[in-house]
Amino acid sequence: MSLYWETMETMEKLIELKNINKVFKSHKLISVKKDDYVAVNNVSLDIRKNTIFGLVGESGCGKTTLARSVMLLDPPSSGEILFDGNNIAKLTGKALHPYRSRMQIVFQDPNSALNPKMSIYNCMKEGLVNRRYPRDKIDSKIKNLLDLVGISPNHVNRFPHEFSGGQKQRIVIARALSMEPEFLVLDEPVSNLDVSIQAQIINLLLDLKDEFSLTYLFISHDLNLVSYLSDQVAVMYKGQIVEIAATEKIMKKPLHPYTLKLFSSAPGKDKKELYEADKNYTSGLPEGYTYFPPAIDSNLHLLDTGEGHSVACYALNG
Repeated sequence: MSLYWETMETMEKLIELKNINKVFKSHKLISVKKDDYVAVNNVSLDIRKNTIFGLVGESGCGKTTLARSVMLLDPPSSGEILFDGNNIAKLTGKALHPYRSRMQIVFQDPNSALNPKMSIYNCMKEGLVNRRYPRDKIDSKIKNLLDLVGISPNHVNRFPHEFSGGQKQRIVIARALSMEPEFLVLDEPVSNLDVSIQAQIINLLLDLKDEFSLTYLFISHDLNLVSYLSDQVAVMYKGQIVEIAATEKIMKKPLHPYTLKLFSSAPGKDKKELYEADKNYTSGLPEGYTYFPPAIDSNLHLLDTGEGHSVACYALNG
């Protein structure tokens, strides 16, 4: 067993997802029949404290839907979400309040995340008031957080349109930190920014993680960025997790055909053909398993191939 994985196994789990499903019900009009849409299909994964868990996949694969389910912004149709060992999937109202401040999300588009009619001060104050933060300390709290993320406290009364895209994302991060969370979901937080600004935001996130002992779920379609940041990586395809491993392991030896295809298409990667996408491809699997369903009703397994490297496959005997 590698020293890295041995260390990871001893780390406490903060988030545990067990068989998460998210189904969007269809609206049937007159005689037109539509099937329900399964956006997230039986996803299970663990995120350990003080680590960065990377979730990568092409656009539309279900990454954001999974993130919204984890945050209970759009609760899962079924499954368990364990936060520090407590199942919060079915909690609502006051029962959920203690967890709301402990987990926050930074969305992809800061323009949509900030109310254009509210000053930055009021945007940040709202959450603190709802959290019943001491009113006489709110001003200093907001100014300290803005200063922490590189925004001058003198600009606190300005409106979102007066800031650049990178500055707005810094403000959104500061607002998330105002809740003093333990867990942050970062949903493509730099994809709308210029490359030079991306680097600044990424460095800021890494500094904040160390300073506040944060745990991140980092979601992106940028494989190079995810591999640079993450301790572990999960690959998502059509609403399912097809491979999970420590970052170094999955980058050196990806197993699943989709992972290979995704990695070979990333900028800077070798473009040579990495695999033959046919039913004979079984690299990395024990005997009796295949990456391709042998029958229509075959059940998908997430098989552990060793040291936490799991890959989705089918058993030939069902």
